[in-house]
Amino acid sequence: MRKIIINQAGVDLSVRSFDNPTLQAIDKALPLTSAVMVWGDEIYCNIDVDAPVQSLTADLAIGDVAYWPEDRCLCLFFGKTPLSVTEQPVPASKVIVIGHVDNLNLPALRSVGAGSTVRIC
Repeated sequence: MRKIIINQAGVDLSVRSFDNPTLQAIDKALPLTSAVMVWGDEIYCNIDVDAPVQSLTADLAIGDVAYWPEDRCLCLFFGKTPLSVTEQPVPASKVIVIGHVDNLNLPALRSVGAGSTVRIC
């Protein structure tokens, strides 16, 4: 995975990928297109990929890209979520971190609405 593109907001993010079995399974399914869902400062989408589950964590940094095995979703954490007590994002349940985005455009990401189209490639 190299890019996350959300057409509605002109978001084009470069992903620094972390090589692990989960990412490898997702890479085999690329490119993917899905509808965005929003939960606080998290954008996520169903990718319908049954990827291996290992190294689950709830310890995230702003900019982390993760696979949420519970609903087979790809998640981008760019700030506080409804479960956060600090500025750090907290997932609804544990995830597998598969990459990181360094070039976050927070105003553009916060303008993304549910139902926007996301392309992962």
